Amino acid sequence: MDLFPAHAQAGTPDASELAFSERAFFLKAFQGIFLTFVLSENSDLSPLSLDVFQQVLQELITKPWACNGETGKVLIVYQESPQMLAHLEPLFLSLAPHLFRSSVVDPHSVPAVLWQPAKRLGRPPLVALGIAAETPQLFEEKTVALGLRLRMSRLIWTDQEGGIRDGNEQVMGFINSARLADIVRENSAKRSRLLTQFQALLAGGIKAISLCRLAELDQELFTYQGMGSFFSRHPYCRVRRLGLDDFEHTAAIMRKGEQEGFLLARPEEAISDVLANSYGAFILEDRLAGICALKTAPYQQEQAGEIVSLYTLTRFQRVGVGGQLLSHVVHDAKRLGLKTLFACTRHDRVADFFLRGRFGRHRQQFSRVDASLVPENKWRSYDLERKKTIVCLMLNLGESG
Repeated sequence: MDLFPAHAQAGTPDASELAFSERAFFLKAFQGIFLTFVLSENSDLSPLSLDVFQQVLQELITKPWACNGETGKVLIVYQESPQMLAHLEPLFLSLAPHLFRSSVVDPHSVPAVLWQPAKRLGRPPLVALGIAAETPQLFEEKTVALGLRLRMSRLIWTDQEGGIRDGNEQVMGFINSARLADIVRENSAKRSRLLTQFQALLAGGIKAISLCRLAELDQELFTYQGMGSFFSRHPYCRVRRLGLDDFEHTAAIMRKGEQEGFLLARPEEAISDVLANSYGAFILEDRLAGICALKTAPYQQEQAGEIVSLYTLTRFQRVGVGGQLLSHVVHDAKRLGLKTLFACTRHDRVADFFLRGRFGRHRQQFSRVDASLVPENKWRSYDLERKKTIVCLMLNLGESG
Protein backbone atom coordinates (compact mmCIF):
# COMPACT_ATOMS: atom_id res chain seq x y z
CA MET A 1 0.00 0.00 0.00
CA ASP A 2 2.07 2.89 -1.27
CA LEU A 3 1.47 5.97 0.85
CA PHE A 4 3.43 9.11 0.03
CA PRO A 5 2.85 12.83 0.61
CA ALA A 6 0.63 13.98 -2.23
CA HIS A 7 2.14 15.98 -5.09
CA ALA A 8 0.28 18.01 -7.69
CA GLN A 9 -0.31 15.93 -10.81
CA ALA A 10 -2.18 16.35 -14.03
CA GLY A 11 -5.70 15.07 -13.60
CA THR A 12 -5.75 15.57 -9.82
CA PRO A 13 -8.68 17.79 -8.73
CA ASP A 14 -7.96 20.82 -6.59
CA ALA A 15 -9.59 21.37 -3.18
CA SER A 16 -12.62 23.16 -4.60
CA GLU A 17 -13.44 20.24 -6.88
CA LEU A 18 -13.07 17.79 -4.01
CA ALA A 19 -15.32 19.89 -1.79
CA PHE A 20 -17.95 19.95 -4.55
CA SER A 21 -17.81 16.17 -4.80
CA GLU A 22 -18.40 15.82 -1.07
CA ARG A 23 -21.23 18.33 -1.09
CA ALA A 24 -22.93 16.84 -4.12
CA PHE A 25 -22.78 13.37 -2.61
CA PHE A 26 -24.40 14.37 0.68
CA LEU A 27 -27.02 16.62 -0.89
CA LYS A 28 -28.09 13.72 -3.06
CA ALA A 29 -28.00 11.29 -0.12
CA PHE A 30 -30.36 13.50 1.89
CA GLN A 31 -33.12 13.36 -0.72
CA GLY A 32 -36.24 11.45 0.21
CA ILE A 33 -35.73 11.78 3.98
CA PHE A 34 -36.43 14.46 6.55
CA LEU A 35 -33.41 16.16 8.07
CA THR A 36 -34.57 17.22 11.53
CA PHE A 37 -32.81 20.13 13.24
CA VAL A 38 -33.26 20.76 16.96
CA LEU A 39 -32.76 24.27 18.37
CA SER A 40 -33.09 25.32 22.00
CA GLU A 41 -31.86 28.11 24.24
CA ASN A 42 -28.66 26.02 24.57
CA SER A 43 -27.99 26.49 20.84
CA ASP A 44 -25.68 29.24 19.65
CA LEU A 45 -28.07 31.69 18.00
CA SER A 46 -25.59 34.41 17.11
CA PRO A 47 -26.16 36.25 13.80
CA LEU A 48 -23.19 34.42 12.25
CA SER A 49 -24.53 30.99 13.28
CA LEU A 50 -28.03 31.80 12.06
CA ASP A 51 -26.59 32.96 8.75
CA VAL A 52 -24.85 29.58 8.33
CA PHE A 53 -28.12 27.83 9.22
CA GLN A 54 -30.06 29.89 6.69
CA GLN A 55 -27.61 29.09 3.89
CA VAL A 56 -27.68 25.37 4.71
CA LEU A 57 -31.48 25.33 4.74
CA GLN A 58 -31.77 27.18 1.46
CA GLU A 59 -29.36 24.78 -0.20
CA LEU A 60 -31.19 21.72 1.12
CA ILE A 61 -34.63 22.83 -0.01
CA THR A 62 -33.91 24.59 -3.29
CA LYS A 63 -31.32 22.46 -5.10
CA PRO A 64 -32.79 19.45 -6.97
CA TRP A 65 -29.89 17.03 -6.61
CA ALA A 66 -32.04 13.92 -6.83
CA CYS A 67 -32.59 12.26 -10.20
CA ASN A 68 -36.33 12.99 -10.08
CA GLY A 69 -35.74 16.70 -9.50
CA GLU A 70 -37.04 16.75 -5.92
CA THR A 71 -35.46 18.97 -3.32
CA GLY A 72 -34.78 18.01 0.28
CA LYS A 73 -37.22 17.93 3.20
CA VAL A 74 -36.44 19.74 6.42
CA LEU A 75 -38.05 19.69 9.86
CA ILE A 76 -37.02 22.27 12.46
CA VAL A 77 -38.03 21.54 16.05
CA TYR A 78 -37.42 24.58 18.21
CA GLN A 79 -38.05 25.77 21.74
CA GLU A 80 -41.01 28.13 21.50
CA SER A 81 -40.08 30.80 24.02
CA PRO A 82 -39.96 34.61 23.74
CA GLN A 83 -36.16 34.57 23.80
CA MET A 84 -35.94 31.98 21.03
CA LEU A 85 -38.56 33.67 18.86
CA ALA A 86 -36.68 36.96 19.08
CA HIS A 87 -33.71 35.24 17.44
CA LEU A 88 -35.62 33.05 14.98
CA GLU A 89 -38.28 35.39 13.59
CA PRO A 90 -35.88 37.08 11.11
CA LEU A 91 -34.75 33.64 9.93
CA PHE A 92 -38.32 32.42 9.50
CA LEU A 93 -39.28 35.58 7.60
CA SER A 94 -36.36 35.09 5.20
CA LEU A 95 -37.51 31.52 4.52
CA ALA A 96 -41.22 32.39 4.35
CA PRO A 97 -41.84 31.23 0.76
CA HIS A 98 -40.52 27.78 1.66
CA LEU A 99 -41.70 27.54 5.28
CA PHE A 100 -44.72 26.07 7.04
CA ARG A 101 -44.94 26.95 10.75
CA SER A 102 -46.96 25.30 13.47
CA SER A 103 -46.89 24.56 17.19
CA VAL A 104 -46.79 21.13 18.76
CA VAL A 105 -49.74 20.72 21.08
CA ASP A 106 -49.16 17.07 21.91
CA PRO A 107 -45.61 15.70 21.43
CA HIS A 108 -47.04 12.17 21.55
CA SER A 109 -48.98 12.70 18.30
CA VAL A 110 -47.88 12.96 14.66
CA PRO A 111 -48.55 16.42 13.18
CA ALA A 112 -50.63 15.97 10.03
CA VAL A 113 -48.43 18.32 8.03
CA LEU A 114 -45.65 15.73 8.13
CA TRP A 115 -47.65 13.06 6.32
CA GLN A 116 -50.05 15.00 4.12
CA PRO A 117 -48.91 14.84 0.47
CA ALA A 118 -46.86 17.95 -0.15
CA LYS A 119 -47.47 18.12 -3.91
CA ARG A 120 -51.26 18.00 -3.60
CA LEU A 121 -51.43 20.57 -0.83
CA GLY A 122 -48.66 22.75 -2.13
CA ARG A 123 -46.85 22.46 1.18
CA PRO A 124 -43.34 23.90 1.18
CA PRO A 125 -40.41 21.55 1.92
CA LEU A 126 -39.49 23.20 5.23
CA VAL A 127 -41.61 22.64 8.34
CA ALA A 128 -40.93 24.42 11.66
CA LEU A 129 -42.59 22.99 14.76
CA GLY A 130 -42.43 24.99 17.96
CA ILE A 131 -42.57 23.23 21.33
CA ALA A 132 -43.56 25.45 24.25
CA ALA A 133 -41.10 24.94 27.13
CA GLU A 134 -39.88 27.28 29.85
CA THR A 135 -36.44 25.65 30.13
CA PRO A 136 -34.08 23.80 27.74
CA GLN A 137 -34.40 20.73 29.97
CA LEU A 138 -38.19 20.62 29.59
CA PHE A 139 -37.80 21.22 25.86
CA GLU A 140 -35.39 18.27 25.63
CA GLU A 141 -37.93 15.98 27.32
CA LYS A 142 -40.75 17.03 24.98
CA THR A 143 -38.48 16.78 21.93
CA VAL A 144 -37.47 13.25 22.89
CA ALA A 145 -41.15 12.32 23.19
CA LEU A 146 -41.81 13.74 19.72
CA GLY A 147 -38.69 12.07 18.34
CA LEU A 148 -39.73 8.68 19.66
CA ARG A 149 -43.13 9.12 18.04
CA LEU A 150 -41.71 10.20 14.66
CA ARG A 151 -38.54 8.03 14.69
CA MET A 152 -36.55 10.41 12.51
CA SER A 153 -33.79 8.82 10.46
CA ARG A 154 -31.46 11.85 10.67
CA LEU A 155 -31.55 14.12 13.73
CA ILE A 156 -29.19 17.11 13.98
CA TRP A 157 -29.10 18.44 17.55
CA THR A 158 -27.45 21.86 17.83
CA ASP A 159 -25.68 22.87 21.03
CA GLN A 160 -23.30 25.74 21.74
CA GLU A 161 -20.69 23.32 23.12
CA GLY A 162 -20.57 21.23 19.95
CA GLY A 163 -19.59 17.56 19.92
CA ILE A 164 -18.53 15.37 22.83
CA ARG A 165 -14.83 15.63 23.72
CA ASP A 166 -12.51 12.98 25.09
CA GLY A 167 -9.91 13.36 27.84
CA ASN A 168 -7.58 15.12 25.39
CA GLU A 169 -10.28 17.64 24.45
CA GLN A 170 -10.61 16.11 20.99
CA VAL A 171 -14.09 15.81 19.50
CA MET A 172 -15.23 12.19 19.35
CA GLY A 173 -16.42 11.86 15.77
CA PHE A 174 -18.34 8.58 15.99
CA ILE A 175 -20.11 7.12 19.04
CA ASN A 176 -22.25 3.97 19.09
CA SER A 177 -24.70 3.00 21.84
CA ALA A 178 -22.18 0.91 23.79
CA ARG A 179 -19.62 3.71 23.83
CA LEU A 180 -22.37 6.22 24.69
CA ALA A 181 -23.33 4.13 27.73
CA ASP A 182 -19.70 4.20 28.88
CA ILE A 183 -19.53 7.98 28.45
CA VAL A 184 -22.71 8.51 30.44
CA ARG A 185 -21.36 6.34 33.28
CA GLU A 186 -18.02 8.15 33.26
CA ASN A 187 -19.31 11.69 32.84
CA SER A 188 -20.91 13.50 35.78
CA ALA A 189 -20.93 16.85 33.95
CA LYS A 190 -24.02 18.74 32.86
CA ARG A 191 -24.04 17.10 29.39
CA SER A 192 -24.81 13.70 30.87
CA ARG A 193 -28.48 14.66 30.89
CA LEU A 194 -28.43 15.38 27.16
CA LEU A 195 -26.55 12.17 26.42
CA THR A 196 -29.11 10.20 28.41
CA GLN A 197 -31.77 11.69 26.14
CA PHE A 198 -29.75 10.52 23.14
CA GLN A 199 -29.71 7.02 24.61
CA ALA A 200 -33.49 7.05 24.73
CA LEU A 201 -33.75 8.28 21.14
CA LEU A 202 -31.38 5.66 19.76
CA ALA A 203 -33.05 2.89 21.73
CA GLY A 204 -36.41 4.08 20.40
CA GLY A 205 -35.47 3.72 16.73
CA ILE A 206 -33.75 6.96 15.69
CA LYS A 207 -31.16 5.89 13.12
CA ALA A 208 -28.52 8.58 13.70
CA ILE A 209 -27.94 11.77 15.67
CA SER A 210 -25.42 14.52 14.95
CA LEU A 211 -24.44 16.85 17.80
CA CYS A 212 -22.71 20.05 16.72
CA ARG A 213 -22.71 23.82 16.90
CA LEU A 214 -25.10 25.68 14.63
CA ALA A 215 -22.14 27.45 13.01
CA GLU A 216 -20.64 24.03 12.14
CA LEU A 217 -23.65 22.70 10.24
CA ASP A 218 -22.16 23.15 6.80
CA GLN A 219 -19.06 21.10 7.64
CA GLU A 220 -21.03 18.56 9.69
CA LEU A 221 -23.53 17.83 6.93
CA PHE A 222 -21.54 18.25 3.74
CA THR A 223 -18.04 16.95 4.46
CA TYR A 224 -16.67 13.45 5.08
CA GLN A 225 -14.82 14.53 8.20
CA GLY A 226 -17.66 16.40 9.89
CA MET A 227 -17.25 18.66 12.89
CA GLY A 228 -19.41 17.27 15.68
CA SER A 229 -20.19 13.87 17.18
CA PHE A 230 -22.15 11.34 15.14
CA PHE A 231 -24.21 8.82 17.18
CA SER A 232 -25.71 5.54 15.99
CA ARG A 233 -27.41 2.70 17.80
CA HIS A 234 -25.12 -0.03 16.50
CA PRO A 235 -21.41 -0.26 15.68
CA TYR A 236 -22.67 -1.85 12.48
CA CYS A 237 -20.09 -1.94 9.73
CA ARG A 238 -20.62 -3.83 6.49
CA VAL A 239 -17.79 -4.44 4.01
CA ARG A 240 -18.51 -5.18 0.35
CA ARG A 241 -17.00 -4.83 -3.10
CA LEU A 242 -17.60 -1.38 -4.54
CA GLY A 243 -19.45 -1.02 -7.82
CA LEU A 244 -20.27 1.51 -10.49
CA ASP A 245 -22.65 3.53 -8.32
CA ASP A 246 -19.91 3.91 -5.69
CA PHE A 247 -16.99 4.87 -7.93
CA GLU A 248 -17.42 8.66 -8.08
CA HIS A 249 -17.75 8.89 -4.32
CA THR A 250 -14.82 6.53 -3.75
CA ALA A 251 -12.56 8.46 -6.12
CA ALA A 252 -13.36 11.68 -4.23
CA ILE A 253 -12.36 10.01 -0.97
CA MET A 254 -9.12 8.80 -2.55
CA ARG A 255 -8.32 12.35 -3.66
CA LYS A 256 -8.97 13.53 -0.12
CA GLY A 257 -6.50 10.95 1.17
CA GLU A 258 -3.96 12.15 -1.39
CA GLN A 259 -4.34 15.77 -0.35
CA GLU A 260 -3.87 14.81 3.28
CA GLY A 261 -0.67 12.97 2.37
CA PHE A 262 -1.91 9.49 3.39
CA LEU A 263 -2.31 8.09 -0.12
CA LEU A 264 0.02 8.19 -3.10
CA ALA A 265 -1.25 10.66 -5.70
CA ARG A 266 -2.27 8.69 -8.79
CA PRO A 267 -3.12 9.65 -12.37
CA GLU A 268 -6.62 8.88 -13.61
CA GLU A 269 -5.74 5.53 -15.21
CA ALA A 270 -4.28 4.32 -11.90
CA ILE A 271 -7.41 5.50 -10.04
CA SER A 272 -9.49 3.41 -12.46
CA ASP A 273 -7.37 0.36 -11.73
CA VAL A 274 -7.88 0.79 -7.98
CA LEU A 275 -11.64 1.31 -8.34
CA ALA A 276 -12.02 -1.91 -10.30
CA ASN A 277 -10.63 -3.85 -7.33
CA SER A 278 -11.96 -1.78 -4.45
CA TYR A 279 -13.81 -2.53 -1.23
CA GLY A 280 -15.80 -0.22 1.01
CA ALA A 281 -16.80 -0.28 4.67
CA PHE A 282 -20.25 1.19 5.32
CA ILE A 283 -21.66 2.48 8.61
CA LEU A 284 -25.46 2.44 8.93
CA GLU A 285 -25.68 0.83 5.48
CA ASP A 286 -25.07 4.04 3.54
CA ARG A 287 -22.19 6.03 5.04
CA LEU A 288 -18.94 5.05 3.37
CA ALA A 289 -16.41 5.04 6.21
CA GLY A 290 -13.32 3.52 4.62
CA ILE A 291 -11.92 2.05 1.43
CA CYS A 292 -9.13 -0.20 0.16
CA ALA A 293 -8.33 -2.29 -2.90
CA LEU A 294 -6.77 -5.66 -3.68
CA LYS A 295 -4.41 -5.56 -6.65
CA THR A 296 -3.62 -8.96 -8.17
CA ALA A 297 -3.14 -8.67 -11.95
CA PRO A 298 0.60 -7.79 -11.91
CA TYR A 299 1.39 -10.60 -9.47
CA GLN A 300 -0.38 -13.61 -10.97
CA GLN A 301 2.81 -15.59 -11.40
CA GLU A 302 3.57 -15.33 -7.67
CA GLN A 303 -0.11 -15.82 -6.72
CA ALA A 304 0.20 -12.68 -4.64
CA GLY A 305 -1.97 -9.66 -3.97
CA GLU A 306 -1.14 -6.10 -2.94
CA ILE A 307 -3.35 -4.07 -0.60
CA VAL A 308 -3.53 -0.50 -1.86
CA SER A 309 -5.37 2.73 -0.97
CA LEU A 310 -6.38 1.65 2.53
CA TYR A 311 -7.94 4.79 3.97
CA THR A 312 -10.42 5.44 6.77
CA LEU A 313 -12.27 8.73 7.08
CA THR A 314 -11.22 10.68 10.15
CA ARG A 315 -14.63 10.44 11.80
CA PHE A 316 -14.52 6.64 11.76
CA GLN A 317 -10.93 6.08 12.81
CA ARG A 318 -10.32 4.05 15.97
CA VAL A 319 -13.71 2.27 15.71
CA GLY A 320 -12.52 -0.83 13.85
CA VAL A 321 -13.35 0.14 10.26
CA GLY A 322 -9.80 -0.42 8.96
CA GLY A 323 -9.56 -3.79 10.70
CA GLN A 324 -12.84 -5.00 9.18
CA LEU A 325 -11.74 -3.90 5.72
CA LEU A 326 -8.44 -5.72 6.07
CA SER A 327 -10.10 -8.89 7.42
CA HIS A 328 -12.52 -8.93 4.51
CA VAL A 329 -9.73 -8.55 1.95
CA VAL A 330 -7.69 -11.31 3.59
CA HIS A 331 -10.73 -13.61 3.42
CA ASP A 332 -11.29 -12.83 -0.27
CA ALA A 333 -7.61 -13.29 -1.07
CA LYS A 334 -7.70 -16.73 0.51
CA ARG A 335 -10.84 -17.60 -1.46
CA LEU A 336 -9.09 -16.53 -4.68
CA GLY A 337 -6.27 -18.96 -3.97
CA LEU A 338 -3.56 -16.36 -3.37
CA LYS A 339 -0.49 -17.46 -1.44
CA THR A 340 0.61 -14.11 -0.04
CA LEU A 341 -0.61 -10.58 0.57
CA PHE A 342 1.70 -7.61 0.85
CA ALA A 343 1.49 -3.88 1.48
CA CYS A 344 4.05 -1.06 1.23
CA THR A 345 4.06 2.18 3.19
CA ARG A 346 6.30 5.01 4.34
CA HIS A 347 4.24 5.64 7.49
CA ASP A 348 5.15 3.87 10.72
CA ARG A 349 1.60 4.30 12.01
CA VAL A 350 0.21 2.46 8.97
CA ALA A 351 2.83 -0.28 9.34
CA ASP A 352 1.90 -0.71 13.01
CA PHE A 353 -1.75 -1.07 12.02
CA PHE A 354 -0.90 -3.98 9.71
CA LEU A 355 1.35 -5.62 12.29
CA ARG A 356 -1.39 -5.57 14.96
CA GLY A 357 -3.88 -7.54 12.85
CA ARG A 358 -4.62 -11.23 13.42
CA PHE A 359 -6.25 -13.31 10.68
CA GLY A 360 -7.70 -16.78 10.24
CA ARG A 361 -8.03 -19.57 12.74
CA HIS A 362 -4.26 -19.65 13.21
CA ARG A 363 -4.25 -15.90 14.02
CA GLN A 364 -1.46 -15.22 11.57
CA GLN A 365 -0.23 -11.68 11.09
CA PHE A 366 1.69 -9.45 8.71
CA SER A 367 5.42 -9.18 9.26
CA ARG A 368 8.08 -6.80 8.01
CA VAL A 369 10.04 -8.21 5.06
CA ASP A 370 12.87 -7.04 2.85
CA ALA A 371 11.86 -5.38 -0.41
CA SER A 372 13.51 -8.24 -2.30
CA LEU A 373 10.73 -10.59 -1.11
CA VAL A 374 8.03 -8.44 -2.71
CA PRO A 375 7.08 -9.48 -6.29
CA GLU A 376 9.45 -7.96 -8.81
CA ASN A 377 6.67 -6.28 -10.77
CA LYS A 378 6.05 -3.98 -7.83
CA TRP A 379 9.38 -2.27 -8.46
CA ARG A 380 9.28 -1.91 -12.24
CA SER A 381 9.81 1.78 -13.08
CA TYR A 382 9.76 2.51 -9.35
CA ASP A 383 11.69 5.48 -7.95
CA LEU A 384 14.82 4.04 -6.32
CA GLU A 385 15.04 6.78 -3.69
CA ARG A 386 11.46 6.17 -2.63
CA LYS A 387 12.10 2.45 -2.47
CA LYS A 388 14.78 3.05 0.17
CA THR A 389 12.20 4.56 2.54
CA ILE A 390 9.50 1.93 2.05
CA VAL A 391 8.36 -0.49 4.75
CA CYS A 392 7.20 -3.78 3.23
CA LEU A 393 4.75 -6.05 5.04
CA MET A 394 3.66 -9.54 4.07
CA LEU A 395 1.10 -12.13 5.16
CA ASN A 396 1.45 -15.83 4.31
CA LEU A 397 -2.07 -16.87 3.34
CA GLY A 398 -1.13 -20.51 3.17
CA GLU A 399 -0.97 -20.48 6.96
CA SER A 400 -3.74 -17.99 7.69
CA GLY A 401 -6.73 -20.14 6.81
